[in-house]
Amino acid sequence: MTNVYNYSTIQVDARGVRGVISRAMKNLRREGFFSDTRRTRSPGAVKRARAYDVHVIFVAPGESAKLNLRYRKKNKPTNVLSFDYGNEGEIIVCPHIVKREARAAGHSVQFQTAWMIIHGLVHLAGVHHESSPRMSHRAEVLEEKVLYELGIGN
Repeated sequence: MTNVYNYSTIQVDARGVRGVISRAMKNLRREGFFSDTRRTRSPGAVKRARAYDVHVIFVAPGESAKLNLRYRKKNKPTNVLSFDYGNEGEIIVCPHIVKREARAAGHSVQFQTAWMIIHGLVHLAGVHHESSPRMSHRAEVLEEKVLYELGIGN
């Protein structure tokens, strides 16, 4: 299940966000994320999708800065934060920052928002770009693959 909450002053397409999450989760599960591996009597393993609820919360820059300071020790708003709680996760998005980054990169706001949501899902899947250059590359490749498979272009 995906819930979308908007506490920012920028209008959000909740239906579009739920669609991105749903389609991205299918792709990530196909890659082996968000699944349980169970041994069977036959050789090999069976992967089963595990229930995983995602809550996407859009916040204003002030709230983003507070959360970023509290959890990352960085005193500024950020584009996306993610929090994993076992069988559910939160993706906190600051649409003001996403909009600014989209303009700077020459991307549409829709593309940039989808990318940041997918970036948050990749973190929830356990791939953290900050941990090493190898993981950074893995996260980038995975995000690009999901964006491509979803047909989300700039």
